[in-house]
This record gives sequence, C-alpha cells and structure tokens, in this order.
Amino acid sequence: MDAKQTRLGIILALAAYFIWGIAPAYFKLIYYVPADEILTHRVIWSF
Repeated sequence: MDAKQTRLGIILALAAYFIWGIAPAYFKLIYYVPADEILTHRVIWSF
C-alpha cells in the first residue's frame, strides 16, 4: 500500500469518527420533527 492510499484511509477513518460523534447532537436537535415529515423530505430530495 502506498503513502497516498494510507493518507486517504486515515482521512476517511477520521471523517467517519467525526460523523458518528456528531450524530447524537444532530438527532437531539431534530427530536421534535415528526418521522413522516423527515421521511417525506428524504423521498423528495432524493430525486
């Protein structure tokens, strides 16, 4: 494995840790939004 792939792997691992670390705070912010509204937005914005 060369240095470029190693660096990319480390960056992606750090990004994954960051996303998993901030996810609980995000879900706390949107706890009052109904599930059907979130689902509707996900369906609409996926097109």
